[in-house]
Amino acid sequence: MNDTIELAKKLIAFESITPAKQDIFYFLIKLFKEHGFETKQLNFNGNGSYEVINLFATYGMSNAGSNAKHFNFACHVDVVPPGNIEDWTENPFNPIIKDGYLYGRGSEDMKGCTAASIISVFNFIKNNKDFNGTISFIITGDEEADSINGVDKVVDWISAQGIRIDGSIATESSSEKILGDQIKVGRKGAVDVHIEVIGKQGHAAYPQLAKNPLHGVSKIIDFFDNYKLDEGNDFFEKSSIQFTQIELNNKAKNVIPERLKVVADMRFNDLWNAESIEKLGDNIREVKPHFLTVVPRLLEKIFDKIIDKGSLLTGVKKTLFFWAVNLGEHYKPYEQNSAWYRFKLKIARKLIFSKWREALGGNLRAI
Repeated sequence: MNDTIELAKKLIAFESITPAKQDIFYFLIKLFKEHGFETKQLNFNGNGSYEVINLFATYGMSNAGSNAKHFNFACHVDVVPPGNIEDWTENPFNPIIKDGYLYGRGSEDMKGCTAASIISVFNFIKNNKDFNGTISFIITGDEEADSINGVDKVVDWISAQGIRIDGSIATESSSEKILGDQIKVGRKGAVDVHIEVIGKQGHAAYPQLAKNPLHGVSKIIDFFDNYKLDEGNDFFEKSSIQFTQIELNNKAKNVIPERLKVVADMRFNDLWNAESIEKLGDNIREVKPHFLTVVPRLLEKIFDKIIDKGSLLTGVKKTLFFWAVNLGEHYKPYEQNSAWYRFKLKIARKLIFSKWREALGGNLRAI
């Protein structure tokens, strides 16, 4: 236990905010090599994300027989930002033990768990020198943020080398009341929801001449704060949406901003599946939302279905349908289009777009 705590404290002392930097990986590489492991550092970048350092450490692979098993531990050593350090009673990167608990950023998620896994394996190897098999660690520096150039790409690399892993465990904390009271066999799905609300800049003294995106966002947040996605089930808690970030480039307190961005973290259970996505149209008509947030791919599916239905029309109806679609593609906010365009848009809204809105519940004002 003392070895685990000491290693956890050393890991916590590294300020490895996502993406974790090289220093903590130098430490881990040295530690693994001292205990007979072979190590491979894997740096990946691209796909619209930053470079991430990863580590693949193996023991026994070169000596294992053809039928030997390969067991893997999946870990991460990056941590979320601590926020304002002055709000902490203790420095989050200066680990301390108080009242029997280890305090520090990552003590639970997941530097403490990583330390426990490493020390357990070291002890197993020490007491079972002749075991026939391979034990490995995949340790990434990006689990808390984009997670694009981390474990997924390491697994792809391992597969490309012809290396087979027979079993893997992610040793993140899953206990609720006492240590080891449950083992997770699944996890909630996760979606990052990015919303940009575009308003109209103006002086705060003349709000009638502006459109305040802050007020719009407050309505969106209030809607989701009071909306139940589902009731959960025997295996998972209720699905939820938590707003976590707001980006507002406005330093003047007397100016209504032009736009702002917010980010929400949605966690959903296994009640949400391919079948429920297909029934989205029915769900929208039932809920009658005023605001709708979707990932671009889902919006494309909705639009494609609308276009497919328009393609089945004939004669004048088909001509009017695609005339309205073409008109909509030239729409500009804040009445920047000409008076003639706005006149045609009124006709299109009456004849075509009103039916689209009705199909989406009748109340939809923003996507």
